[in-house]
Amino acid sequence: MNFYDCGVKQDIQKTSLHSHRFWPDWLSYTYLAGVFILAVLAFYPKLLDYTLLPRYLTASLTILSVLSIILYHNSSNKISIIWPDFDLPTGLLLAYALWGSLSICWALSFSEAIFESSKMFIGLASFYICRLLLLNDPNFKGRLIKIIILLCIPILFVVGMQMITVDYSLAAAHYEIRGISGHKNLFSTVLFLLLGFVGSAYFTSRDKWRLFSLVLVIIILILMIYLRTRSSYLALIFAGLSFGYINLHSRLRPTLAKIITGVIIIMILSSLSCFLYLLNTYQLVPWLHASQIDALWQSDTGYERIILWEKTGCLIRANPFFGVGTGNWQLAFPSCGVHDLYSVELDSTTFQRPHNDWLWVWAENGIIGLCLYLGFFIAVLRKSYVHLKNLSSRPNRMASLIRHVCIIGFMLISFFSFPKERIEILILVFTLMGLLYPTASTQKSKGKFSNLLVICLLLLSMLLNIFIAYKRVKGEQNMKDVLILKQQKNWAPIVAAADRAYSAFYTIDPTSIPIHWYRGTSHFAQGQASVAKQDFLMAEKMAPYNQHVHNDLATCYEVLGEKALAKIHYKQSIAISPLFDDPKLNLSKSFFNEGKYEEALEWVEKIKDEEVKRKYKVAIEQQLMK
Repeated sequence: MNFYDCGVKQDIQKTSLHSHRFWPDWLSYTYLAGVFILAVLAFYPKLLDYTLLPRYLTASLTILSVLSIILYHNSSNKISIIWPDFDLPTGLLLAYALWGSLSICWALSFSEAIFESSKMFIGLASFYICRLLLLNDPNFKGRLIKIIILLCIPILFVVGMQMITVDYSLAAAHYEIRGISGHKNLFSTVLFLLLGFVGSAYFTSRDKWRLFSLVLVIIILILMIYLRTRSSYLALIFAGLSFGYINLHSRLRPTLAKIITGVIIIMILSSLSCFLYLLNTYQLVPWLHASQIDALWQSDTGYERIILWEKTGCLIRANPFFGVGTGNWQLAFPSCGVHDLYSVELDSTTFQRPHNDWLWVWAENGIIGLCLYLGFFIAVLRKSYVHLKNLSSRPNRMASLIRHVCIIGFMLISFFSFPKERIEILILVFTLMGLLYPTASTQKSKGKFSNLLVICLLLLSMLLNIFIAYKRVKGEQNMKDVLILKQQKNWAPIVAAADRAYSAFYTIDPTSIPIHWYRGTSHFAQGQASVAKQDFLMAEKMAPYNQHVHNDLATCYEVLGEKALAKIHYKQSIAISPLFDDPKLNLSKSFFNEGKYEEALEWVEKIKDEEVKRKYKVAIEQQLMK
């Protein structure tokens, strides 16, 4: 029933006796329950995104409380703390979090930059606290695994309830199984990370906990297969191959092992170089067609994802070193146009991220941010591999290896998805990486001053997180009212609701539309074009590449008689979204009202909606015949 860690128990007992260190059990349980039960499962249905902010706030409150207690105990000398060393991975992750925060200075949107960058401090805190508790609480690893196993119970209950209510006659029924996340792909990532915890628990647990772990591994694998998330399939395959090769590596002759490892590294680097070349030259889609690799998925969303990557590549080329600012990809990527993204042009879909965390980091934080973030993963895996080779006990070695390959699989998932965006995933993956470190028996306490600086920085960031969460929760609650009122076309109360939603920390809604756009729409519908123009000008500053903002601002100019400015913004809207018919129709009307019927006909001819085109074409041709 107990968890064990090879060669640790006796060493820890000696360390405890010599240093008179009595780590409070309740502190570990407080952190584990607060982060892995409350934060991972938190939700608030009155919000537009009912999981993101509640988990962000709950995690921040828990981390703030635990670190404050640790700091208090350290200052009062009630316990002697073994501090984790400030090593390369910790330094890289801290530098990445700080660099992301610094990007606020050149970001388009302050509110999105500070919110998105503050999430990474939750990841940093999860990684750091895991390392700290691993060194000081001899039972931390066992307690964590038990908490994770218990966490699986409500998660599976939620999945069960969703499966009961799903209409299985629908071809896309599996999309309705979202678990504790907002999308089945994100939930698949959660399941994959849980597999890293419970899979390792199978080797380091006994009796009923071992049985629970095995049952959960089977259930998780069945769920992942049912959800049909291709990135998770690839991660499972790649993790399995990595598991087999690392196991085999120690049995090979050193020379042969080095040759095989070198060949694998060259293949990976060559594949990445090829990908970047094809992406940079816009040849990725033609190459997939020519190679017939696309036959493996036959998915419109797959092609759309590649187009998003190409737009992101365009953004990277324009801002290669510093990026566009954390959280600002969603506002900046339309600067490369949204052509070929048919769901954006025809269905008014919006994208908040490029479905590739590595390109996302590069686009928002430049090559500097990418090197720091990728360097952190590589440094952790390298340290883990060195530790792995030193483990003599097979159960501990297998458990550590499962965690190791799970991180490799997660890196592959990040290439096709956006797990960095969700709080529950940040907590799970950074904790899993913290577990790759050795326990107290192999490290000595050092770097107290640097650790205190890290704790103070994390405390300040969690205080800021709580304030940001308060402002954004208030904003989302009122934004929900704005959307309901707009749907009802109840224009008068929208302005007051939008004003309640707006703050320096909440300026755009979850679909990347500025709040001032809703104010402008309301004022325009009430016949207040001059007031609406000011709102749309504010919206343009926040989202300078949004086709709807340019179209509506142009319409205000047209109504107010500023026709030259109207035409400029109509054409900007068309340049961003060539299939967007509204600015073409409005531009045609503008020329028609000026008596320039040939120009009006020219723009009507460009309208994609055949019924609309035919209707207005007849009216213009009648004028031309007079």
